[in-house]
Amino acid sequence: MGTLIFLTALVLMLAQTRFDIVHASLSNVRWVALALMGFAYFMAIASAGQRTRRARVLDVIILTWVAYAFLTVLYSIAPVLTVQRSVTLLLMYMAVFWAGWRCAGQHGEEKTIEIVLGACSFVCVAGLLMLPLDDGVWLRGRFRGLMENPNSLGLLAGVLFPVALELLLAKRRPKYWALVGIMAVSLVLTGSRGGILAALLGSAYVMWRARRRAFLASAAAMVVAALWVGTSPRLKERWIENPYVRAETIRTGSGRVSEAWPAAMNIISERPMFGHGFGTEDLLFEAYGYDPKSFREHTGSYLHNSYLGLTAQTGVVGALAFFGPLIFLLVSSALRSLHDDTLDLKHGLQGVLISALVACFFESWIYSMGNSQAFPFWLSFMLLIRRNGRTHAHP
Repeated sequence: MGTLIFLTALVLMLAQTRFDIVHASLSNVRWVALALMGFAYFMAIASAGQRTRRARVLDVIILTWVAYAFLTVLYSIAPVLTVQRSVTLLLMYMAVFWAGWRCAGQHGEEKTIEIVLGACSFVCVAGLLMLPLDDGVWLRGRFRGLMENPNSLGLLAGVLFPVALELLLAKRRPKYWALVGIMAVSLVLTGSRGGILAALLGSAYVMWRARRRAFLASAAAMVVAALWVGTSPRLKERWIENPYVRAETIRTGSGRVSEAWPAAMNIISERPMFGHGFGTEDLLFEAYGYDPKSFREHTGSYLHNSYLGLTAQTGVVGALAFFGPLIFLLVSSALRSLHDDTLDLKHGLQGVLISALVACFFESWIYSMGNSQAFPFWLSFMLLIRRNGRTHAHP
C-alpha cells in the first residue's frame, strides 16, 4: 500500500507538469490511481479475511458533505460537471480515509507521511537538477521546475513544509536536513507568496512548539528586519523591485483583491445560500458576463480563493459545513496538545493544516481533488485525526 500511495501522490503532482505529453497522459491516469487505492484496500481486506474498519463520526461528516455536493446537481449551472467532480470527492475519500488509514495502521503515521514527502522531494529534486539544462524551469523569472506554474510547486512545498520541519527538529537526521533544504530552496525560488506565507505561518507554529524561546527571538528579529527595510529608502526600493516579491502588485492586490474578489462577491450575492453547483467555479466568470482576459492583473478563470470559491459553488451552507470541521479540528487539536512536553508528529500535521488554511486565501485548491496539493493535504489531515485520537486502526 505504501508504494501505491507514493505512486498516486507522484502521478497527481506530475499531472500538473509543463510537459504536454506527460500532462495529457496523466490527466486521466490520476483518477485511475485514486480508484486503484480504494480497490486495493478492499482486495487486501478480502484476501486477508478481515473486516473493514468501523465507520466513525468523521465518515458520516465527510459522506454527508459529499452527498450535499452531489445534490447541488439539482440547480447546478453545469450538472454533468458537478456530478463528475463530485465523484472525485468519493475517490479521494476512499483513497485517503480507507486505503491511507490502513497504511497508517500497518506502518505508522510517520512512515506514511514520509512516503508523501518522498514524492514531493522527487518533484523538487528533478526540477532543481534541470536548472543547468533547461531554461523552461523558469517562468517570468520564477522557478517552476517540472510544474506548469511556479505557484503549483510553491503551494505543494509550502503546505508540506511544516511537517518536514517537525521531522527535522525531532529526529535531526541527515535525510531530514536534506529534505528541508530541498523544499526550502524550491519554495523560495518559486517566488510563490502564498506558498511562502503558508509555510512561514505553519512552520512558525512548529517552531513555537519546539523551541518557544528561539521562536520569540526569531519573531523579534523578523520585526526588527521589517522595520529596518521599511525605514531605509534604499533598501525599500530594492525590495519593491525584487521580482520574487513583486511588491508593485501587492499595492493592487495582485488582481485578486482589486478584480477577482469583488467579482466573486457579486457572484455569491446572486445565490448566497446554496451556490451554483459544486465544481462550477471555473465557469462562473463567464456565466455572469465577466471576461477573465479583460482583467488587468488577475489571470485564469478561478477565483484564487478557496473560501470564496467554495461559497460560490455550494453557498454559505456548503462552505461552513466544509471549513467548519477543519477549523474545529485545528483549534481542538492545538488546545489538547498545549501542554505537551516533547515535539510530536501531530504538531507538524497541525502546522500542515495551518499552512493549508492560509493557502486557501490565495488559491482555489483544497476541494479540487486533481491538483498536486490535495492528496498530500488530505492524507495529512487523516493522519492528524489518527494521531489526535491515538487510535490503532485494524490493519
